[in-house]
This record gives sequence, C-alpha cells and structure tokens, in this order.
Amino acid sequence: MENPQEKFEAATKLLLSKLPRDLSNKFDDEEWILYERYIPQTLALAGNYNDSQTKPKPLIPNMDFVILMVNAAK
Repeated sequence: MENPQEKFEAATKLLLSKLPRDLSNKFDDEEWILYERYIPQTLALAGNYNDSQTKPKPLIPNMDFVILMVNAAK
C-alpha cells in the first residue's frame, strides 16, 4: 500500500473498529483502557491529516474519519 490516502483510510478504519462507540453515557474500566491505548494513535492520525493540508495532495477525510474524531472526543 503505497498510496498515502489508502494508508490514511486503512488506519482510520482500524482505529474506528478499536475505539468504543457511543452506545451509552457510562464508561467502564474496559472502555477507559481502550481509550488509553488508542487515543495516542488517533491523535497521530489527526496530526497527519492536519499536516497534509499544506501539501500538494492533501489527505481527504471520509465519514469514518469524522466518526472516529467524534468518538475520540467523547
């Protein structure tokens, strides 16, 4: 996979599958462990997206990326 957009989308999909979805407003210890484990990678992905915006071919976010950012912010 050489295409940066494909890598970005694959990373987004993987992280989205790992972070808990907003099914309830209560968090248990297992959910906190998952957030602790995957928030650094999610922040790195967001940083890569942000950094790409000044390049000739910036990364294009998709709905999975938006959902990932919303889930990570909760």
